[in-house]
Amino acid sequence: MSKEILSFRLWGDYALYTKPWCNREQQSYLIPPKTSLFGLIGSILGYGKEEYLEELGFDEIKTGINLKSFGGKELHGYNFMHGKNLDKKTKDLSNPYRNPSGKGALSPTRLEFIRNPEYRIYLYLKDKKIKRELGDFLRKNKCVFPPYLGQVNLFANFGDFYKTELNEKEVGYSETAAPAEIIDGSEIEGKIYNERLPVKMEEDRSSPKFKSIAISKDSPLKIKDNSKYLSGETTRGSQIVLF
Repeated sequence: MSKEILSFRLWGDYALYTKPWCNREQQSYLIPPKTSLFGLIGSILGYGKEEYLEELGFDEIKTGINLKSFGGKELHGYNFMHGKNLDKKTKDLSNPYRNPSGKGALSPTRLEFIRNPEYRIYLYLKDKKIKRELGDFLRKNKCVFPPYLGQVNLFANFGDFYKTELNEKEVGYSETAAPAEIIDGSEIEGKIYNERLPVKMEEDRSSPKFKSIAISKDSPLKIKDNSKYLSGETTRGSQIVLF
């Protein structure tokens, strides 16, 4: 049995996919979580912030992410100003940002950025209408709203789109990140990262579900059992696992 897969390249100067349990120092996942990918798809298709979670079902779309490259992590310090009632408190100041004392609380924050990330994204969509619309946008390199790499000021580039068929079968390796539970750690080549990524949440963004995901940049991951997940070899010769 084969399934049609949409695939495209995703890259940018910086990415920050915030780990939800980090506060003062916002740390970033290496790859976009499924929840972030849904936001990116929603931006391309023109769905609103609340709308895309209604239109895109977590069980209806399977995702695969190949970390092609990244230039390391950078930690940047910022001193954010809280904007609550700032307009009323600073109306008589020519430049409130030069005179913040008593006018807005400052919040020293450090942000962890992924430098020069590049990914190959694979998508299996059950909804034929959404798949057709998304394929049209990706093929034309167009979008309704600008997509981001985790944060609104980190613009995303996408391109190199193609369609491929996934031949479902047992695979010995995966070029994409895969659930850690199916990874054979007895043969490890290069670095393997294990991150606890959100893979599902409710429409009100509550009750996220997390899964441990293994990520490799240097070599494919060895798979010991992929029966629980959509996996196989594409007509372009790539062995992938989607979840």
